[in-house]
Amino acid sequence: ISSACTVSMFISTRAKLGKRKVRDEEKTFWSCVEDFLATSSIHGLGQLSKSRCIVSHMMWLIIVTSGFFLTVFMVYLCSQGWQENPITTSVVQIPIEHIVFPPVTLCPIGKSQGDQDDNTDDDIAENTDIPYDNLKSSVIQCSFTKNNVDTGKVCDRIQEIFNENGLCLTVNNVDISLNTTGAPVKVAGVGYKNSLRLTMNSTVSGVPVKYRVFISEAGTTVSKVFFDVDPVYQGDQTFHLHGIHYVQAGANFRAWNADTETCYFHEQRKLRYFTSYMQDNCKRECSWNKTISVCGCAPRSFHLDNVVDCGQEGLTCWAEDRHSITEEEEAICNCKNDCEMTHFFFSLIKDPSLKPVKPRPFIFYFDTHIITQVNLELKHTFFDKISAIGGTLGLFCGVSVISIVELVFYFVKLLQQMFMRKRKETLTQIPIDYRKFSHNSPDVIK
Repeated sequence: ISSACTVSMFISTRAKLGKRKVRDEEKTFWSCVEDFLATSSIHGLGQLSKSRCIVSHMMWLIIVTSGFFLTVFMVYLCSQGWQENPITTSVVQIPIEHIVFPPVTLCPIGKSQGDQDDNTDDDIAENTDIPYDNLKSSVIQCSFTKNNVDTGKVCDRIQEIFNENGLCLTVNNVDISLNTTGAPVKVAGVGYKNSLRLTMNSTVSGVPVKYRVFISEAGTTVSKVFFDVDPVYQGDQTFHLHGIHYVQAGANFRAWNADTETCYFHEQRKLRYFTSYMQDNCKRECSWNKTISVCGCAPRSFHLDNVVDCGQEGLTCWAEDRHSITEEEEAICNCKNDCEMTHFFFSLIKDPSLKPVKPRPFIFYFDTHIITQVNLELKHTFFDKISAIGGTLGLFCGVSVISIVELVFYFVKLLQQMFMRKRKETLTQIPIDYRKFSHNSPDVIK
């Protein structure tokens, strides 16, 4: 009897202790939650833990929840803005000497062809009557002056190239037929004293010629506007260049564009017929490919590798079928905008002389002292985004890095409490062998 009473008392005592421990564990769990709410720097959580009235409790719960929803909504709006318009521009005025002197391309054409002073590039000049050899000898004199003193530059970068007008000379361009480590020379200054001067022969291998003059960006040899000039003109023929703006991309923009390819840098995409990428070169190549597929040939003046030269029938086909590509065709050809470019325009001023003079040089110079530089950069860097998100969290919720660390700390603490509680519950479910009490008791009635 005594042994049975002992067992009964043990079981009863153990059950009471188990219930008390469960209550203590529950109390410890909720006290941990209350400690977090009371000490957290997140707005409203302290009031939420202090409020005893149900109305006040619900009000603060709605306020805290609304703050988090507003934060998520504002961060979403910011991310949408970053994706739709990630680029920002800044504008500064820089001296004209900071940009490259634009390449000048001169193409000899028969005097019967170039009757107009200015044209567009919509026609093809197939100059079969002009020999294609030793065109550099047509340059009588070349100089690139700074303060009226020849610098000895630029003139060593005269290259023979081919375009729609046949064999041409391009001056101060990137390497096309050259293979050097040099680069195009920058503008020497403003005005006549800082100019490129080219005196050209009036004949090429005995054929009287004019020169079709293009002033373009580095990397191409044609422009939408050109002038036909005669080297035997009695007077001065001066080209005035007017700088508009110069677009320059920053390092962050370059890194971002390497993945997104919103636009192309000159070296970013390879073309078949051109050494450097430009949108005009890409469109021109796309148009050529389309016409070559129809006519099966290209004009001999194009000098295209692995393409058959056209006869008279082929030239007629080119004249009829060559046209600008459509927007759909442009999308297929993937002719994206240039990331960097220089925008300028030029005009030709002729000053006749009443007295006969020997051949005068073609003169090229800038008449503007400054140019507007447009810098392309990412609107928000990684740190800008962190600042924007952090500012929004702090404004609506009072969340900071310390708050996040504190939240993680209490979360780990709660997990630890839950784990310990689960472990203790498992231990309390282990069955008890009551026979050990009866065997060891001296008062057991057998």
